[in-house]
Amino acid sequence: MSLKRHPLAKHGAAILASSVLASFAFLGVAVAPAQAAAEPLPNPSLADKCGLDIGVVLDLSNSLSDRDVDDSKSAAKSVASGLSGTPSRVSVNSFATFGPDGTNTPINSTSVATSDSVDELNEQIDALRRVPQDSGGTNWDRGLGQLVGTNHDLVLFVTDGKPTAYGVPGSEPGNSDRGTRTDQIDIDKAIESANTLKSQGTKVVGLGVGSEINEGNIKLVSGQTSGDDYYVVSDYSDLAEQLREIATKSCRGTLNVTKLIDPATGKHAESTATHPGEGWTIRSEERRVGKE
Repeated sequence: MSLKRHPLAKHGAAILASSVLASFAFLGVAVAPAQAAAEPLPNPSLADKCGLDIGVVLDLSNSLSDRDVDDSKSAAKSVASGLSGTPSRVSVNSFATFGPDGTNTPINSTSVATSDSVDELNEQIDALRRVPQDSGGTNWDRGLGQLVGTNHDLVLFVTDGKPTAYGVPGSEPGNSDRGTRTDQIDIDKAIESANTLKSQGTKVVGLGVGSEINEGNIKLVSGQTSGDDYYVVSDYSDLAEQLREIATKSCRGTLNVTKLIDPATGKHAESTATHPGEGWTIRSEERRVGKE
């Protein structure tokens, strides 16, 4: 025997649902429709040009050990050192509960064309400090979001893989967690910030550090391909060499010359004036093909 549901039963269910929503509204409880999880955009390809503009983003949260933080800074320094002598630029930003983290000053995009500029950049990276304990959350959203509009070709996102905050905690209703747990909104907001960078043509590459890497989370803000979209890094020298190759792949057939004046010798010894180049001509008396 088959039973048919009476139309009034369906109507009654609708009334009941409306009554429940009305009751919540009467009690002051906000009822919002469920939102779909953020969908990651594909990672763009790197620009085909001589030299890269690279932004390094460092996680300085409490979830990283002191060794992990040192490893993160080593990663940033290896990028600068590995690209020394190339027409590239490197910036370094850090985050924890907030981004910028409020303790360290962002390191602006710096040329790595000379060993002196690389040494100066690495000294600034070495000087980065841990944030206070009460600001040691992991805000991927603002870690990535602070680079929106900077026109980097590549963002290297160095983290342990556990987002625990978003936006500016404490600045809006419903966002009071300064980094005590991982909620879905922490991941969704990070994906949205990564998507904004990608839509501007910036490739986002995740670098996982520490002993408890969550590769799944890192893939959500970068991409699915290990060794291209993201890396779990143990040997930073290998990464630096790969980045150097990427940054110089479009430079073959060109010559980059940096003019330096040593103030300790010659007629400029007592002068602090700058002396721009005066139109050099560089030529070779013979042509050679291949290596000897």
